[in-house]
Formats: sequence, structure tokens, C-alpha cells
Amino acid sequence: MLKSGVKHWNAWRLKNKSAKLFFANAVLSDANLKGADLAEADLSKANLRRADLSGANLGEANLWGADLCDTNLQEASLWGADLCRAELLDANIRGANLWQANLTGANLQNVGLQGASLWEANLSGADLRGANLQGANFEGANLQGADLRGANLTGADLSKANVRGAHLWRADLRSVKSFYKTELDADMLFQIKPAWPEKLATVRSSETVDWLLDKTLLAEVKKPEWCGWRN
Repeated sequence: MLKSGVKHWNAWRLKNKSAKLFFANAVLSDANLKGADLAEADLSKANLRRADLSGANLGEANLWGADLCDTNLQEASLWGADLCRAELLDANIRGANLWQANLTGANLQNVGLQGASLWEANLSGADLRGANLQGANFEGANLQGADLRGANLTGADLSKANVRGAHLWRADLRSVKSFYKTELDADMLFQIKPAWPEKLATVRSSETVDWLLDKTLLAEVKKPEWCGWRN
């Protein structure tokens, strides 16, 4: 049914909302699943290598250990999805919604995550070496112990994220949009504070959602006695 085409699949899914979708270990490499409704599907350890899942609905899907290398997930909805230990090497995840997704220990080397939203996502221990994270939203995300060596963080939002123990060698911290209330290791905090204190005081406006520099907060951050956020 799934391989018969997305149009037929989505029509069937619309009529069978309560059906359990079990595709664990399925071989779906190179499949055209663009825009497919696969919400809550069990795709654990499935082979989705090079598949086109752009615009697909994978909300709360189980993709534990799935092979998503070179897969196109651009603009896909992956909110709440379980991608623990998934292989996403060289995947295109631009503009995808990964709100509260579980990416613990996932291989995200060289992925394109430009403009993706990873609000409160769990990326602890994830491998993000060489990843393009330009403009990505990591607000409240868990990046504890993640490997971000050589990652492009231009314009990335790391506010309220936990980056303790993260590996950031050759990652350009000065290009990060915001470190507001970010959980930082002491050495990282004292690297950022003297060089780019404004990044610790850059916040989103509650009214317009635009970025602004909180000058009152900036003055506080610049004080010699200021040594981080209070819990």
C-alpha cells in the first residue's frame, strides 16, 4: 500500500486513522514518500536511505536506529519523533520541525539543518560534526555531550539550551545568535563573556518575537561578579 504511491496511501490513511503502522526493519530505500502521512508509524531500524520524505508527517513516529543516510527530510514534521541512535549522515533536514524530538546518540554528521526547529529536542551525545546548523532553533534543547566540532552555528539560537560537556572545537561561537540562559561549562562561559557579552543578553521580544539586545541585562552581564545564570 505504501509503495503504491503517496496519493493512494494518504487517501487510505485518512480513512483508517486508527490503524497501527508497523514498518520496523522495512526496506524503503530510495522510496518516494514526499508528503506521506506516517504519523506515529513504527519505522524502527527501517532502511530509508536516500528516500524522499520531504514534507512528510512523521510526528511521534518511532525511527529508533533507522537508516536515514542521504534522506531528504526537508520541511518534514518530526515533532516528538524518536530518532534515538538513528543514522542521518548527510541527510537534508532543512526547515524541518523537530520539536521535542529524541535524537539521543544519533549520527548527524554533515547534515543540513538550516532553519530547522529543535525546540526542547534531546540531542545528548549526538554526533553533529560538520553539520550545517545555520539559523537553527535549539531553544531549550539538550546538547549535553554532543559533538559539534566544525559545525556551522551561524545565527543558531542556543538560548536556554544545555551545552555542558559539548565538544565545540572549530565551531565559531561568535556567530551564534543567542546564549541567553544557556547552560554552559565555566570555561565556555568565560570565553563568551569577555568577547561577546551581547550574545548573553540577546533575547526574543515577547510581543514581536524579534531579536533584541537587552541593554539592562547586558550591563549586568558585564559586571566582574556576574558568573552565570541562577537556576
